[in-house]
Amino acid sequence: MATDSHRKDLWDRLTALATILVPAAIALAGHFIAQGLKEAENKGQEQQAAQASANAVGTLLVAAFQNIDNDNGIYNVAVVLAECAPPVLAAHRQQVRQFIALARTKGPRTAAKTAVLEKRLADAAAGASPPPAPGGLAPGDNALSPAPPG
Repeated sequence: MATDSHRKDLWDRLTALATILVPAAIALAGHFIAQGLKEAENKGQEQQAAQASANAVGTLLVAAFQNIDNDNGIYNVAVVLAECAPPVLAAHRQQVRQFIALARTKGPRTAAKTAVLEKRLADAAAGASPPPAPGGLAPGDNALSPAPPG
């Protein structure tokens, strides 16, 4: 009889333990599934943002080349492109290089921005991704204000 009570006692303990472990295992599995879904959603959003950035860079470059006599517009495009992530610039490397050659001739402020842009394009070629400068603008600089010609 001692063996039967020992078996029953062991079975009771296993049953009690299972009532605790099964819900915990389900909760843990649910957590990992939710985490995986959240990561997949974030990755999808990051890919959409990267695609939107690449599309915007292409649109900016087309507008710049269509309006090469608009010095202020060229300056503003240089400011925006200088703040783009290097991988986004790398997707348009050839057009960005052509833009840099054009923009250098549009005055000292624009040439200064194209130097920053050229550095970021070089970083893209090297595979680096440095963060943009704090605020992205020099003190007193306004990206949307027209650049003075010259």
